[in-house]
Amino acid sequence: EQLRDYVTFESYSEYYPKINELRRNDILNFFAHAKATSQLSKRICLYFLATLLIFLLLGSPLGANSLRRDTFTAIVVTLIQSFFSLFAVHWLFHRFDLSLDAVIKYFASGFFLCPLISTVYELVVGGFMFAFAYFFLVAEFDLDGNKFGETWNDSGVSKDFRDRFLQEHTIAFVLIMAVEAFVIAGLIEEVSKYFAYRMVDHPDWITRQSLASIARPPTNETGQSPSPITNFLEGVREEPQTSMRKAASITVAMVSVALGFTCSKQLIHILIFRPPNFALQKEELLIRALLPIHPIAAAVQSVGVCRRDLEHDHSHTLGHIVFPAIMLTGSYDFILGLVNLVFNLRRADGQAENDHTPYITVSSIAVAVIVSMAFVFFMVMSKAQRRRLVDMDASRIEPVLS
Repeated sequence: EQLRDYVTFESYSEYYPKINELRRNDILNFFAHAKATSQLSKRICLYFLATLLIFLLLGSPLGANSLRRDTFTAIVVTLIQSFFSLFAVHWLFHRFDLSLDAVIKYFASGFFLCPLISTVYELVVGGFMFAFAYFFLVAEFDLDGNKFGETWNDSGVSKDFRDRFLQEHTIAFVLIMAVEAFVIAGLIEEVSKYFAYRMVDHPDWITRQSLASIARPPTNETGQSPSPITNFLEGVREEPQTSMRKAASITVAMVSVALGFTCSKQLIHILIFRPPNFALQKEELLIRALLPIHPIAAAVQSVGVCRRDLEHDHSHTLGHIVFPAIMLTGSYDFILGLVNLVFNLRRADGQAENDHTPYITVSSIAVAVIVSMAFVFFMVMSKAQRRRLVDMDASRIEPVLS
């Protein structure tokens, strides 16, 4: 049995008893919880701080122009949103349902591993989409007697080509946007977040009942020492969690992954894959930072995971778990892209000025509506599941009392 952390190979029995002691005694001191974390979590925090320092130096406004100040502002807003959300979701309401050590590891999985997984698949799918657009759209149409393929390679014409293609083939452009939103941003990212959650092993999920069946008692005659499982039993929860608390733990874990992924994705987009017109896209970056969809989509996913793992509904497969989140994330990206498309078309026709205030207003309202609808959807699904879990726990207690 794997009863130690990856990378550091620290045994669960070396740090988890301290975590469980904080839980049993209802210790509220944050530094006590931080001190009780594993060596792996401490190392993750060190790596994260080093990465964060690099990002902040790259976006530092010292002696910089307005573009650099916009970059730094976007970075700061992204970090504040991520850490404030994590503080509210975990520390304020569920600090004893899931340990701080587990939250650090889940956040790190979302921050470091999830972007690697999603980027690889996004590049593959994006490559196929580019090939489709080039061979079936670019090479087939003719503008002013020139093939798209000819004007595409002409320096300084690519932006004009994109704008003209947008104006003359708007429906095709919208279809491409829909594929990007629901396949790349929706399907790939939501499945990546799910597996980033599944990749993390943590003793918070282990119970005495599951370990006692495989623990080997010591044999004094041979001098055999207790097995690692027997040692670890001392630090495992003495009382089993209720189904409600287990569900809360799953939700916090999946939201932690999503917050790590959102933070990493925003920082990468700002500093590494920064578009040439970043100064014109800073409003969208700030909107995404202030009103993120990924944490809510992860919470929606957690309802499906709880239904499968806690309610033991094995007909609820991976597709059922991720589909609602895919639709939420896809709609979020598609609406933002659609608002941007309409604004660009109006500006190209001379109906809109370069003032971005209307775009910011419409985008903010549209995104706020989607995020609010997603939150309401999660609350309705979660409330119905809470009733089922309470009834399930009550049905287990009644035979014992009788």
